Amino acid sequence: MRVSRDSGFTGLSQLAILYDLYGFDVLFDTPIDLMHNLPMNPVKKHLRRLFDTGNVNRDLIESRLSSFPWTPELRASRYPSGITSRLGYWKAEDYQKFCFPASEVILYDQMPANEFQCWTVLVQMVTMVFNCCRTHGWTYGDIELFGKLAWRHNILVEEVFGLEACVVTEHNLIHVADDMCRFSSPDNYWVFDLERAVKRYVNQSTNRRNIEKTYSDGETRREVLQNLDS
Repeated sequence: MRVSRDSGFTGLSQLAILYDLYGFDVLFDTPIDLMHNLPMNPVKKHLRRLFDTGNVNRDLIESRLSSFPWTPELRASRYPSGITSRLGYWKAEDYQKFCFPASEVILYDQMPANEFQCWTVLVQMVTMVFNCCRTHGWTYGDIELFGKLAWRHNILVEEVFGLEACVVTEHNLIHVADDMCRFSSPDNYWVFDLERAVKRYVNQSTNRRNIEKTYSDGETRREVLQNLDS
């Protein structure tokens, strides 16, 4: 666990076997999941670091978040609340929506200027991945801009928080632009939908035999019924 926490590396993946068979390079041919590598890592980490300093007005932040004018669309699923009391229960969607559109108007005077500059670069990346570029599609210019933002963020993290803050999840961001060129938009391969499917699976009764077929049959029935309803 300590090796994983300090370096993000726990040993040689069995996927390395695929290199000998098919030339599959686990480092180059595996896309980075931005569900985890933005909301659940850099965003979460920076936000927790802010609260750990004790130099913030928790009541003010809580008041601003509780009065933030969420749109009906954002309220339709999870949205962040109880930042001082429920932060440990936040999921990726909570961190994502807090980062954009809420965080800049809530935290603008609660961070030192250099830390807030680092945060705003993170906000821009979240905005591109989960909002504007997801809606309108990624252009080559967007991909180039994201790559520059990722490098800028890594440089600022090192300058503001020190080299020890440059962990693997920060570093991964500089490879996302290459992933987009090779594997298309991140919402084609992130794991939001897959994790929600797993939540359904673990609540399904099964005899533990041919479990993959059990789940596959269940998904097939769900898809058929969903299409019949529409």
